[in-house]
Amino acid sequence: MGKTQGSTTSKTWHGRYTRGDHDRALGRLLKDIKQHPDAATGEPTNEQRRRRALWALQQYATLTGDKHAPVQQHAADLLADLLHLNDAGLVNFSNALDMARIHHAEEAK
Repeated sequence: MGKTQGSTTSKTWHGRYTRGDHDRALGRLLKDIKQHPDAATGEPTNEQRRRRALWALQQYATLTGDKHAPVQQHAADLLADLLHLNDAGLVNFSNALDMARIHHAEEAK
């Protein structure tokens, strides 16, 4: 998918990322969030939240070894793995999803 700049809607990863690319992308993202929070709330902006989520999916894609799969597939696989944590009693997925929806509704205002 190339480096995380601009749009976060690319459909596939292109396998050009190295560990250093991911580390640099995370460093830039965290620096941006720290230096440029939302003026009204002091929290990350929604664009920063999207970039943070995309970075997490890129990391997950790297771990799975299938960087060429569509982004939607990586999101589904990550959610399925989180459901396995639910099965093991480590996460209450239903409660976490409810909380995420509440947080998203508040942040999207």
